[in-house]
Amino acid sequence: MFAASDPAAAGQAVSRRLMRALAAIHGWSRRPAVRPSLPLSLLLAVSLTLTTLIVMLGWQAVQDAVQARERAAALGPRLERGLAAASAALRDAHARTLLAAEAVSAAPGLADALVHRDVRRTLEVLQAQRRDAAAGPAAALVLDAIGPDDQPLAAAPATNLPLAQTAVARQALRGADAVVLIDRPGSPGLLAGAPVRGTGGIAGAVLAYLPLSDRTLEALSTGTGLAEAIADAGHLAAATRPLRAAAERNPGQTVAISPTAGAAPLARLTIGTAAFTAAAEPLDSALTLVVAVPEESTPAGLLGLRPWPMLAAALTAGALGGLIGRAAGRALGTLADPTAQPASSVREVALVARALAEERAAAAARSTALTAAAERLRAALDALEDGVILSDDAHRLVLMNARARSLLNLDGTATEREIVAILPPPGATAEIAVGGRILRGYSTAPGESVGTVTVLRDVTAEREAERRRTELLSVVSHELRTPLAAIVGATDLLLDSETAGLTADQLRFLDAIRRNGHRMITLVNDLLEVSRLEAGRVELDLQPVDPGLLVRSVVRSVANLLEQKAQALEITVEPSVPPVLADRRRLEQILTNLLINASQYTQPGGHIRVEVRTAGADAVELAVADNGPGISPADQARIFEPFYRGTTAGSRREHGSGLGLAIARSLVELHGGQIRVESRLGEGTRFSVTLPIAELEDE
Repeated sequence: MFAASDPAAAGQAVSRRLMRALAAIHGWSRRPAVRPSLPLSLLLAVSLTLTTLIVMLGWQAVQDAVQARERAAALGPRLERGLAAASAALRDAHARTLLAAEAVSAAPGLADALVHRDVRRTLEVLQAQRRDAAAGPAAALVLDAIGPDDQPLAAAPATNLPLAQTAVARQALRGADAVVLIDRPGSPGLLAGAPVRGTGGIAGAVLAYLPLSDRTLEALSTGTGLAEAIADAGHLAAATRPLRAAAERNPGQTVAISPTAGAAPLARLTIGTAAFTAAAEPLDSALTLVVAVPEESTPAGLLGLRPWPMLAAALTAGALGGLIGRAAGRALGTLADPTAQPASSVREVALVARALAEERAAAAARSTALTAAAERLRAALDALEDGVILSDDAHRLVLMNARARSLLNLDGTATEREIVAILPPPGATAEIAVGGRILRGYSTAPGESVGTVTVLRDVTAEREAERRRTELLSVVSHELRTPLAAIVGATDLLLDSETAGLTADQLRFLDAIRRNGHRMITLVNDLLEVSRLEAGRVELDLQPVDPGLLVRSVVRSVANLLEQKAQALEITVEPSVPPVLADRRRLEQILTNLLINASQYTQPGGHIRVEVRTAGADAVELAVADNGPGISPADQARIFEPFYRGTTAGSRREHGSGLGLAIARSLVELHGGQIRVESRLGEGTRFSVTLPIAELEDE
């Protein structure tokens, strides 16, 4: 039908026939005709109305089933992860409570105060220790000191809780640490005990009590976006805001936890008329740890359809059916009159109708193919572990996968512009804090017709691991530095004493102790420096500094090290090199690290060269080069990472912590400069530091 090699010619033929058909229809409308059949119009109107309702209801039922399967598939693992995180936070609170009791029990002067029943001194010690620990969940901590006669002496803050009459207190007075979960009606908590040891034995005990209240549970919240609670025999002993709000809306109602059929290990938590899907874990015979999300209510309208759009669609379909029935009735009435119209006009109408039907069928096929392709694309995006968001230039959301909705914790109230506003601009990377999570977002603009694509990744666990690692480094370093300083100091006194009467072997052993003690102190200082740099606690005193004078000063400080290995040092300072804007002490630290590193990895009798020269119009370059074994390309890519040491034989023979270059890079970047390495195996290594020139207003 209308076959032609030229599509334009075929279109023109269809247009001509359509115009002739319309002219024929116009001529029919001007002739007397039989009135349209009312039953036919009514039948078509009712049929289209019912068909529209059935299609809309069927489509909504399919959508509800798909969404229900997606929610069921995602909710179980999410609640299990949330329960595991809540349990871990509770175990961490156990450990922190015990550590608090042990820290107070070791406080100086507490043992004497307990033995002499000095209430004022005991209270001062407890208050001072509590101020040091008053952060996060520990803000609600209660410290209680018990004398050797098993009687409470002082508490901070003051409390009438009978803590001294517990098994934990008796166990601490016998010399053993302990921590238990106390199931007090309506007020459970964690109780830890630690003995206070004096010169004559056990001088008493310290008890640390952390009540598991709403405030404590909020502080222990894991940032998963889930509601958390501790249920105690039919009521909420402690709860985060969503569950506490439900309990306040249903005062006096019993809290019930019941298994959910076919969704193990999930449970159903009910508080009066409020219902939640939950995962639960028993803490003891009466207490239960619960994480939950509200159950989704049935959407408004019939099977989730809003009534007004459905009514409008039905009325539109009915009106369309009535118009079609009226036109069909008029056409049938006209055809019933044998003198009304020539047969040729009827054939033209039939040809046009067939052509239009074929075009509608082709358009429907194309629409079905496009819909299927779009569904496949959406399914692929929803399967990604990262969130993907597509927005246009007008800050409108075009597409968002399921992971992005979960990461942003969308509740349906945020507008498109509010969502797009928190995303980084094209070509930028940023971290976004949403609902207790830390998200790293990267945006790019592939082309003008595509818009902006943003990829979101949850880095909360990474940031928490970095924070804990930094805290551990700081604590360990502080705890090691004091005893190491005492050991090195005592060794120096013994070696410097002329009357010690030590043998040659004893002197050799003491010298080894001193050398290794100094090495460990250097390592501890490096660890503290790294932790301060990573935490952003290093501040610079920027002043104009003459780089030539500074280099000569640093070389004099490491001259002994170079002389021990008979290494030659060459200094080249460019004439009239301008001053740099730097912290003098930190710049000395950078150059010292580079010189020590060069000497350490260069063979005895080797050659080291220090250069100072201008680098362009606004920078000065300080370089340290050696003729050592060199660094492989693989090691160069990681040489500035903390604790990393190269794989070459020379690096394995040398002692070192692997922190010097990492500290140097952090300090250089803090100055707004750059540090680079150039090396070839067997030919040596060159480290260069580029720093900004001091402007006139800086001087």
